[in-house]
Amino acid sequence: MKSKKSEMKKRGLLRYFSFSGRAPRSEMWMVTLIGSFLPIIPMILLFVLAIRFLPSSDSEKAAEFIPLISFLPFYPVFIATTIRRMHDLNWKGWWLFTIVIEFTIVGIGTKIHEVSGVFYWWMWAFVPLVICCHLLLLYGMFALHIAKGTDGPNDFGDDPLRSKADD
Repeated sequence: MKSKKSEMKKRGLLRYFSFSGRAPRSEMWMVTLIGSFLPIIPMILLFVLAIRFLPSSDSEKAAEFIPLISFLPFYPVFIATTIRRMHDLNWKGWWLFTIVIEFTIVGIGTKIHEVSGVFYWWMWAFVPLVICCHLLLLYGMFALHIAKGTDGPNDFGDDPLRSKADD
């Protein structure tokens, strides 16, 4: 028979993959810090393996993908925690799609520039949108880490700090 404490721990770990509910600032900071530093270990190991076992031309190509591979397992946890933190501030998680908009516009513009070698005049029309998305993201990331969540229940659930105090 499993204890109540082990079931709570299991629920706690599964919560990092959940997009519903709310997350306090401390959880956002924890996920940000762990997700920033923990992938460094596999990244170093992959770099060493690439240098040791691949020819130099292949190891240079592999070096472009090693950071992506190292951080990839943390993306779902970071996205889920960010959305739950947005819920704590009573924001909709869909605002996170400003990242997709910005990366899509910049990616398409970069690819066109690489292929043609020209920055076309009509591309300037997207610059204000990219700047707005970027400013929104900067404000949002700052607020997610600093701003106090909504006191009491909001549209996305009960206050996570009050429910911890009640346990």
